[in-house]
This record gives sequence, C-alpha cells and structure tokens, in this order.
Amino acid sequence: MASENIEQIWNRGDAALMDAQLEIEVTEVHGVICGLAAGGCANDVSAFMPNLVNILNAGEQFGSDVGQWLVELFGLVSEQFRGMETLDLPFEDRITSGQEAAYYLTMWAEAFLVGFGCSCGRQELSDSGRELVDEISEFARVEAEEVSSEEELEEILTTLTEHLKVCAMSLYADYGAVTGGRIPLEEGGTKTRGAIRDGELVIGEEGIHLSDLTG
Repeated sequence: MASENIEQIWNRGDAALMDAQLEIEVTEVHGVICGLAAGGCANDVSAFMPNLVNILNAGEQFGSDVGQWLVELFGLVSEQFRGMETLDLPFEDRITSGQEAAYYLTMWAEAFLVGFGCSCGRQELSDSGRELVDEISEFARVEAEEVSSEEELEEILTTLTEHLKVCAMSLYADYGAVTGGRIPLEEGGTKTRGAIRDGELVIGEEGIHLSDLTG
C-alpha cells in the first residue's frame, strides 16, 4: 500500500503535469527518478534536473510548478532509498484490473531503466548488477489477462511490486549508495530495450510466471 505522502505527491504532480500540458504520467516520472537515484544521481537540483529535462521534456525547461514538484518527488525517493526500508510505487492503490497492472508496471520499469542508465558512468556492472537489471527489464514485457477476483489481483500485485521494489533497492545498495553514479547500464546509455530477455510475466488466470526472475 502506498503511503499518504506518495498519494499527495501523485495528486499534485498529476495536476501540475496536466496544467503544463505535458504528455507524461506520474508513474513514468517516478520510475525515471528512482532509476536516477539507484544509479547514483545526487539529491541536488543541479545533478538531477538536467537529466529529467532531457529524458522527460526533450531538453525544454519545466515551468515552476512542475519543477517544484520534481524537486519534492526526488527528495522523497532519495529519502526512501537511503532509509532502505520501503519504496512506494505511486500506482499501487490505483490498480483495479490486470490490464492496469500491466500498464503501470511496464511504464515504471521502462522509465526506471532509462533513469538508471542516464545516471551511470562507464564502468562495468557486476554479474549481480546485470541480473538485477535483467529482472527489472522483465517487467517491461508484462502481459495481462482479466483476473477472477479482487483477492487474486491483490495477491498478484503484492508479488510483483514487492519483487520490483527489492530489485530497485538492491541496485541502489550496490551502486547508487556507494558510487556517486559512475556505473553504466551498458554502452549507449539509455538504449535499454536491448537488455530485455526473452520470456514474459503473465497476469491472470494462468498465474504469475516468475521463473526467469527467481532463477
């Protein structure tokens, strides 16, 4: 369950993005920020804002309302990573179907990988680091079917979101917390689609296929 803080930030961000007529979603922004933080980007406006401008707005500066919201959101994400307790995903309490689950999980995972790649330098990832990136990449290929009950959906979401959080936190612990953003995702930076392995997660009547994630 998402915290009250992330719920409030979602609502403010949703309004700010709409007012600014930006065709991006809070989930996408949150994913990018989490990736930047996990890769070592400092919680400093001069460090993270240029990345957000380039990734999310084609190099155009954000207006004051969106800019202030981004500073607040980055601060919250950084605090959660440093605390190593939990990572709130802003969409957790808003999902009501398997289709929505696939939509939000895919969006967040893709955005995270872009942010992580952009905050890295040119050193090689360790084997465990590559495995974690591969596991998050799997979420960019989530497929959805209708679930039979709210209980089934809740169980599926708990399994998937907790695994996603652990992967993101583990990358932060291995890289973001100690390297200051000097670890590369791969040569080519933000071209993360090539890291996606064959395989899929299925939400719905056939259950959750996590063999590629849990090894």
